[in-house]
Order: sequence, then C-alpha cells, then structure tokens
Amino acid sequence: MLFPVIAFIHGRIPVLWLAGLLALPATGGASAAVEPTWVIRTWQSDAGLPDNTVVGIEQTPDGFLWVATRTGLVRFDGVRFQPFPVTVPGVPAGEIKALVADRRARLWVAKDRGVVICLDQGRATTVVGPEHAAADIGASLMVEDAAGAVWVSYGNGEVLRIQDGRVRAFTTADGLPEGAGMCRLALDGTGQLWFSKGSWVGVFRGDKFRPLEQVDATAITGARSGGIWWCRDAQFWKYCEGRPLLKIPANLPVATPTALHEDRAGCLWVGTVEAGLFRFDPAGPATTTVSQPAIVAMKEDREGNLWIGTRGGGLNQLKPKIVDLLTPGSASPFSPVRSVCQDTDGVLWAVVWPNGEVLRSAGQGWTPLSAKDGWLIPFSQCVAADPQGGIWIGTQYAGLHRWRNGVVTDSLNKTSGLAGDHVEALLATASGEVWIGTGWSDKEHEDLQCRKAGQLQTFHLPPGSGLVRALATDSAGDCWAATSQGLLLRVRDDVLTNETGSTLAEPCEIRCLSGSPDGSLWIGYGGQGLGRLKAGRFSRCRMDQGLHDDYISNILPDGHGLLWLAGNRGIFSVREKELDDLAEGRATRVWSVAYGRNDGLSRLQASYDAWPGAARGTDGRLWFAMQSGVAVVNPGDLKENPESPPVVIERVSVNGKTVAAYGAGGLPKPLAASAPLELSQGTAHLRLSPGQRRVEFFFTAPVFTKPEIIGFKYRLFGLDTDWVDGGVLRSATYAQVPPGHYRFQVRACNSDGVWNETGAALDLTAEPHWWETAWFRVLAPLAAAGLLGGGILLGLRRRHRRQIERLKLLQATDRERARIARDLHDDLGSHLTRIVMLSDAEPDGREDAQEVGGALDEINQTGREMTLKMSEIVWALNPEHDTLDSFAGYVAKRAHELLAAAKIQCRLDLPLDLPAGPLSSPVRHEVLLAFKEALHNIVKHARATSVLVTLRLEGESFMLTVEDDGQGFVVPPDASSRGHGLANMQHRLAAVDGRCEVRSQPGDGTCVRFDVPLATRH
Repeated sequence: MLFPVIAFIHGRIPVLWLAGLLALPATGGASAAVEPTWVIRTWQSDAGLPDNTVVGIEQTPDGFLWVATRTGLVRFDGVRFQPFPVTVPGVPAGEIKALVADRRARLWVAKDRGVVICLDQGRATTVVGPEHAAADIGASLMVEDAAGAVWVSYGNGEVLRIQDGRVRAFTTADGLPEGAGMCRLALDGTGQLWFSKGSWVGVFRGDKFRPLEQVDATAITGARSGGIWWCRDAQFWKYCEGRPLLKIPANLPVATPTALHEDRAGCLWVGTVEAGLFRFDPAGPATTTVSQPAIVAMKEDREGNLWIGTRGGGLNQLKPKIVDLLTPGSASPFSPVRSVCQDTDGVLWAVVWPNGEVLRSAGQGWTPLSAKDGWLIPFSQCVAADPQGGIWIGTQYAGLHRWRNGVVTDSLNKTSGLAGDHVEALLATASGEVWIGTGWSDKEHEDLQCRKAGQLQTFHLPPGSGLVRALATDSAGDCWAATSQGLLLRVRDDVLTNETGSTLAEPCEIRCLSGSPDGSLWIGYGGQGLGRLKAGRFSRCRMDQGLHDDYISNILPDGHGLLWLAGNRGIFSVREKELDDLAEGRATRVWSVAYGRNDGLSRLQASYDAWPGAARGTDGRLWFAMQSGVAVVNPGDLKENPESPPVVIERVSVNGKTVAAYGAGGLPKPLAASAPLELSQGTAHLRLSPGQRRVEFFFTAPVFTKPEIIGFKYRLFGLDTDWVDGGVLRSATYAQVPPGHYRFQVRACNSDGVWNETGAALDLTAEPHWWETAWFRVLAPLAAAGLLGGGILLGLRRRHRRQIERLKLLQATDRERARIARDLHDDLGSHLTRIVMLSDAEPDGREDAQEVGGALDEINQTGREMTLKMSEIVWALNPEHDTLDSFAGYVAKRAHELLAAAKIQCRLDLPLDLPAGPLSSPVRHEVLLAFKEALHNIVKHARATSVLVTLRLEGESFMLTVEDDGQGFVVPPDASSRGHGLANMQHRLAAVDGRCEVRSQPGDGTCVRFDVPLATRH
C-alpha cells in the first residue's frame, strides 16, 4: 500500500493529509496510486556516462551538473558529457562513493578506503587519505554545512569535518551517540545541520553533536521550512526542534527507502531499493517509473528538474509533461484522428480513420457514437462543437447532421439545399452561424455555405478552387476560407472576394487558418511556413527565421501570448509578440519551443485534411488532431523561466590544438600536457603566437529545460561588425584572425526567449609576425627602393639563367639531331649506296645467270640489314620505349636474333620486375650500340658456343653483362690503342656517364660489363 505523507505549505506547520489517508483502501495499494504525467529522459553509458550506476549528482554555481558514477566523474551541460579524471598520483584509483559541491564551485569526491579528493577548476588534490578511515569501508555520505565546511560520514561511524584545509575527526567525546552504525547527515532549509545515528536524531550546534529525539531512522533529508524528514520500516515522520514528532502510519511493502528529497513545491520524493520512485503531494501518493527501480541519489536543479541516479539504470531526468498524447482508436493503439472538438459540456469529440468513427471522452476513456446514441450514419469526416449545445458532424456521403442529447436534431443534404453531400470543413460561431465547406464526387459543386437562422446561403467558389480546407473568423466578424488549391477567400457583408493576391505571389497549399483579437489572420501553409495578414499587410515566417516547421497544419492561441502550432514535425509554440516584431521589422527571427521525443513524445505529425483539426477547451487546454491520436497541451502547466541562461566559454582551439579550456586542470592528459589557459578565471587573457590564425571557440549554456533549443549569438569584437546569429550551434570558427586585440563575446537565450545579455567574454591578442609589426611598416618604405633594385638585378640574373638553360637545351637538341643524322648517314646511307651500286652494274654479256642471282641475293641481304637499322633508329627515338623494361626486352630480342644467326647458344638472365622510371633515348641508343659491338666481337673473334646476357639493378644504376665461353684474349692496358672495338664501347658508355669494363684471359672466355646510371646529365 502507498501512504500519505506530510506537506509543508508556505512554511507553516505541517498538516496531515487526512483526506488522502481516508481515501486509501485497506488493500491494493496499486489501485490507489494516481499516475502523474511526467517526462522521463534517461542517459546511460552509450550517451557518455562512465558507468550506469550513478552515486552522486550535484550542480555547481556556474550551472553545470556533475554526475558521479562508480568509475568516473563527468560534467554535463544538458547536451554533452565531459569526463574529468579523479585520480591523484600515489593514491589508489578505487570506486567513487559520494559527491558534494560547495558554494565555491569546488567538488568533493569520496572514494573507497576513505579517500576524499577535492577538485578545484578540474585539478585534483587529496584531502583525506586512507589513514583517516577503516579500510574497505569508504565514504557513504557527504554534505556541506552553512559555514562552508564539508562533512564526510563513514560506514564505521567515523565523521570528519573538512574546513579551511583542516581535517577534524568527531567521536563520542563530541556528542556523537555510541555505536558503530553510520551517522547520516542532512542540512535543512534554515542551514541547520542534522544527524541520525543509532537510535537518536539531533543537531550539530556549538561545535557539538546534540541528540534531541530517540528514534531509529534509516534515511533522513532536510525539510525546506526547517527540520527533517526521516523514515524507518516504511513509516515516515516529520520532526522539527521544539515541536511534537508527527508520525504517519502507512505501509510500503517490500520497499527500503534509500534517498529522500523535498522539492520546491513541498512534495516529498522517496527513492527505494526495490520499488523505484514515489512522490507524495496533497492530491495523494503516486509512483513514477524510472529506468531502474534501485534508486541511489536524487538532486533538484535550479530550474526545478529532478535528477535521479539509479543502480545500473543510468541518469534519469523528471519534469512535468506539457504535451500528452491520447489514443482514442479502438482498432489501433495509434489511430489517426481527422477532426477534434470539445462541446459545451466539456466532452471531447474525435473522428478517427480509417472508418470515420466518431468517438467521445469525458475523461474516463473513449466510447464510440453508435445506434444506441441515435447515430446510424457511417463515414464521418469532421466534427464541430455548437455553442448552443451538441455537435455538428460532417460526413463523406450523407451531408451534415447535428447531434444533441442522443438525438439527431438537424440533417442537411443535397435534397434539402446543401450544395453537396461531401462535408469536410465546419465552423460554428458564437453568433449561431454554421459555415460549411461542401462538395460532391464530380467536383463540380465545391461551394462555401452558411447556415443562419435555419436558412442556407451559398457562396460559389472560383473555378478550380478545390474543396474548402480551413475556416476561421476574424475580429471584425468576417469569415475566411482556404481551399485545397491554395486560394484564400473572405466573406464580408455577404460578398465573397478572393484575397489570395494579398498574400503570396502564387497560390500555395493552405492547411489552416486562425483569427486573433488584434485583427490578425494567421495562415498555416504546407511548406511555406506561417503567414500573417493584418490590416491588408502580409508577412511570413519560415524555418530560416526560427520557425520550427514550414508545414503548419493547425494553429491555436492559448490566451497567454503564445501561439501553438502543429505540423509535420510535431507541436511547438511561438510568442505572438515575436511574430509581430518580425512582421514589423523590429526583429530578424523568432524563437520556437518544440515538444517531441525529448519530452516523451514520438510519432507526432498533425492531420490537416478535415476541419476543425484543433480546438481550445473550456478549461484552457488545447486539443490537436494528430496522425497518432489526440495531442493535448495544458498551457497552465507551463512554467515560464524568467532566468537568463548561464553562458560558459568551454574551450578555444587554434589550428586544431586546444589552447584554453574551462576546467583545464581536468582535461585528459594529451591535452593537459600542452598547459592550456584556464578559462574559469574571469581575468583570463589569451595570446596567440604569430602564425596561429584559425581560431575556434566552443561555448555552452548549462540549461536542462529544452537544452537542445538554446540559442546563441556571438561576435569577435574588433573583427565582426555586428552580432552573428549562431542558432543552436555551440561553436564559432574564424579561419583567419589578423594581428590585433580582440574580445570574443557570446550570449544565450533560453527556451522562453530570455537572453543573457551579459554572457561570457574572453580577451585575446593575436601577436604579429615581424613583418606585420609597426616598426616594419615604418622601415618597409625605406627598404622598398633597395628591394626594388635588388629585385630588378635578381630578375636580370634569372633572365640570364633562363637564356643559358635554353641554350643548353638547344645544344642538347642539336647533339641529338647530329647523332640521328650520323646514324642515318653511316648505317642507312652506306647500305643504300651499296644497293645503288649493285643495281647500276650493267651486264656486259659475260655474267651468267648465277652471277646475276648472287647480286640479287646481296641486294636482298643489304635491304634486310637496312630495315633492321631503321627499326633500331625508330626504336631509339620512340618515347614510349624510354623505360628500362622496354630496353631489356629489346636487348634480349637483338641478342637472340644475332647469336642464333651465328649458331651460338644465347642464355638470358633478366629480372621479371623492372622499375617504370624513364631511360632517355641517348642512353638507350649508346648502350644498345655498345652491346651490339660486344656481340659482333663474339661472333667474329671469340669462337664461342654459348653467350650469357645478364641485367642487374644496383642502386641508381643498372649493369648489362655479356659473357662468352670463347678463346679469350689478353686485354691491353690501353684499350684505346688496340682493336676489338674496346675503345669504341668505352667512348659510347662515357658519353652517357657510364663505364665499360672488359675482363678476359686466353682460353677462359671474355666478360664485357656495362655500368650505366639510370639518370644522367644528358
């Protein structure tokens, strides 16, 4: 059974909730619990938590939320977790047991073995070592008192006070009750430090622990009005010094309270080991489901959000739900709703897809309108409340009907004057008019009609208008209609006019209309945002101006200055004043507050093809037809946050390297090694060395109500001429910061549009290079003349150098041309001359047929040799063969052909993979001729039977070796003076910076080696 509890109202003496107590049945506690509407959001290790067991939650004065898990500590700004190490050299790592933040923004972390570490600006210092507490027990509770001292309570009963750097242990001599049990500590709203130990509760006063009441408490927490809440065995008490102890008899079966907290509304929250989280207020007890039933820690932030630390379930945030989703469908848990309204009796009505069923709800579930209610007509499309009572129901095929008190009182169809039996738009006004958008299946009777005093008046729509999609009346009583083809029509004094031209240049899909008391007509477009037509002047707001969605399906004002809109991306609100300021040119953007997945809602998309699709209820709640049900907004639960958000510059990086950080002492080692500037000090001044030009600023606003829509604007004063609208982005990048003095400023806006105009700022100086300094600018003109003269001389030298290089290139070209001419003359020319001589020899009658045949054979042989020479020349000139691989292939082919003709065996030893680097034409040509010279020497003089041709790579050279098994010879000391072509081969190799080496002995054959560099100066 759940149980009532005491609440303090406005600081007065507690009052027993007897009404709640009497209302509780004797058994079946679950049935007595009323489930409140809360948004519960969970963060776990996959979102950045070091561990899913959260042992401590604290908020520091700068707004950051600090979350301690068993294995690590993180700083949270509502969007991102920043890890901070809690390790000190020489102290065992160990698990974290508790966390507390003091008023100086220092963090105190208790670890196992009794160790207490203080984090100041991220830098960790050991304050209490393992020698102060019994081993393996560890800290279990920490609290800061009104004097700024930090208290640590240990599992063996030991209590330490840390004040002004001094640690003092308190014992029974200081008033602590005897016994080894844990001493629990709590601070109440008046600043009084309370304790419970053994069977006593009391206060710490006059440097002594003073027991006051003999009770046995298993959990305590401070009360805001003074005193403590405490519990034992599922019983709760409220105790204040000098007042009677109030006991609340109640039972909480199989639930052991572990954490208590009284929120700012005076409600008590109880976290348990086995049963999760409970909340108690004057309306009665309620249970709230969180990610894990084992609760370890609780903390309420300055915005009123409640944070829950669980054992294994991560971090939970609880806040009241502003938007809820009702599911009226019976066939599907998320039935699409076409139309919605609330009648004068407060009954909610809805038409659902796909069967057009009409449902109603009076707060106790949904029931369909059926034959027993006097309703037999199928396929309804829209429903509108009649101010005189009852509802109007538009159908797909059967016209329009009025239902009231179980009876259809009025029916209109085509036979009774209705322009068409297809009705999907209705508007019932307080003056008794019913505006009807009608049509027929042939689409030739799409009209707007008005029923007044029992009579129908028809307004024929312009050709091609389409069906009426939305209806509204303005402050002047004019009726406005929007059609499916984007026409905007107005009826004034029984005259219909087309006002589309007063809005957009071309008709655009209009999904909804809404009139305001100030004379504005709000127009929701399908893809073109939100329009406003006021006093003949049209303006528009879109997503690039801060609107959450450009597809607007329904619009409702809440009467408190907010315009609520539903569209493709769910439900959001905008202040009417901001829209007015935008329309009048006083602002450049608006601020939208969206409600979706982070508010416990999903599958939110508004319906828009029947009217009305939204309604404002008699109690101020707003109802929207959605494709997943009916969304209800309770603006009365919306608590405006008048506090401007805190702003922090978290980090500055230059050329990708962190040079300044907020809490720099706690950065990971790779960053801390660079000793970044500490930004938490208000006097920080960042200096950028020359060459450091790409600067990135990372900032944040530690806000936990709608953190994803916090807006920022920034400027680098001295470079930016005006504020830059950063939207929701939390960084600013400057690709090139010139030398000079600057001040970076950033401001933030919370979800209610409240700006922190002071924001955060950082001064920085970009140091110049020597050529960017003032003295250089003074001396530069004086040196300019000298530099100009030097530049002219340098230019002349470069010009002369280029001329020399061109001459060298021409000389190399001339040498190559001369070589080609020499080859053509020496080789081809001699062969051609021989052919001419053989051809011109005239027979004198004495040559016989055999001599003529011999001449022809010689001509044939000479022609073959000439063809081979031409092929070699072409091969040497072709740049496609300027590679070592091509050269090796050609050498192998020529060696095989030449030696085969002489009946000498040719063996080749060539690498399979040769580099693809270039080998110039002169090198290929000279080496090939030298190689052929070596082969010819073998054929003519060596008397060899076998020749081995080898190619090897060595560094930047290659070696071509020709080795035979012939008779050999004695190599002369001076090769240039003897025959065998040795001098010729050496000259050819020298021409390409190579070397020719010949080794031979009589009877041992000959070895000719060509050593050729791959790159030469030629």
